[in-house]
Amino acid sequence: MPALLISPWVRKGHADHRVYDHTSLLATLKSLFALPAFLTERDARANTLDGADFLDAPRASDDMPENLSALVPEVPRTVPTASGPSDLQRSLLALDAALRSPRARIVAGLGSVIDRLRPPRSKP
Repeated sequence: MPALLISPWVRKGHADHRVYDHTSLLATLKSLFALPAFLTERDARANTLDGADFLDAPRASDDMPENLSALVPEVPRTVPTASGPSDLQRSLLALDAALRSPRARIVAGLGSVIDRLRPPRSKP
């Protein structure tokens, strides 16, 4: 899963186009603390955050947005049309009906009777 690095310690408007994911944090910790080995091959291949061009001090609070959602343009929401249940929903409804049928109860009851008639398994 891709990761975004958002912090007052990152330059304003800076875009690092290297690929980071959540194992990048593990790879960075291994590098920072000189740990003896990686945990998995995945974090061994992950990019570390050491080249992310961090600032020496965090940006001033007046240089950071107070409301991030105000920076995202409004997208009109569309209302889905009422076209009925999907194929998956119809199959789940059919399964529910089959499991609630009297025949399903009989079959389930026969299974428990058969289990009681079987000889107990011998322990190895």
